[in-house]
Amino acid sequence: MKQQSVLYIRKSTQDQNLSFSAQEAKLRVFCEHQDWDVVEVFTEEASGAKDDRDVLAEAVSFASSRNAKLVVLRVDRLGRKLSTVARLLEDEGLQICVAELGECLDPFVLGIYALLASKERELISKRTKDALAVLKAKGVKLGNPNLTQAQQKGVASMKRKADVIAERYGAMINNLRLMGKSYRECGELLNLRTKKGSLMGDAGVRNIHKRWEALRSNQTSGE
Repeated sequence: MKQQSVLYIRKSTQDQNLSFSAQEAKLRVFCEHQDWDVVEVFTEEASGAKDDRDVLAEAVSFASSRNAKLVVLRVDRLGRKLSTVARLLEDEGLQICVAELGECLDPFVLGIYALLASKERELISKRTKDALAVLKAKGVKLGNPNLTQAQQKGVASMKRKADVIAERYGAMINNLRLMGKSYRECGELLNLRTKKGSLMGDAGVRNIHKRWEALRSNQTSGE
C-alpha cells in the first residue's frame, strides 16, 4: 500500500500569490513524484502568527491517526512563530514534509527553518511599524475616515454572500431533510465547508436552510 499523505494549506488575507489552489497544485505534484496517496486536504485562512489554529490541529490529528505524512509548501505555512513549529516537532508520531525543500526534514533542520521564519515575521512587523511612523510624522491620517460607512458596506456584502449560499444549497438541504437526513448528514452529502476549510457543522447547515426558508417566504409574500 502506498504511503498516505495529508496536505495542510494556509494563507493569510495578505497572501496574494499563495492561493489555496496554487498551493494544492504544487503539493499534489510533490506527492505524485514521491508516489504518495493524498488522503485529505485541509485549508485554513489565518495569520501565521496565531497559535490557536483549529484546522492545523485537525490536520495534525488526522495525519497522526493515519500514520500519514503532513505535507506543507513551506515551513512558514505551519506558522511564523517558533513556538508553534516547536510544539509540532515534539509530536513523535508526526512526520512533516516541506515540498519546496523537496524532502521530509529532520526535526533539528526543520527547527532551523522555523527560526528563520520567526525572524522574518519580526522583520515584517518592524518594517510595517516604521512605515506607519513615517506616514504619521508627515501628517498622514491613518485608518479609514469613513469607518461607519465601510462597516455598513461590509455587513451588506456579508448578507448578500449568505443569500447566494442559501439560494444555491437551500432547496437541496430542504429535500434531504424531507428524506429524513440530519443537518450534519446534509452538510456531509453536499460537502459544505466553513471559511477555514473544515466540514460545516449542524448549526451552519441549519442557518443556510433557515435563511433559504426566509428568502422563499419573502418572495411568496411579495408576489
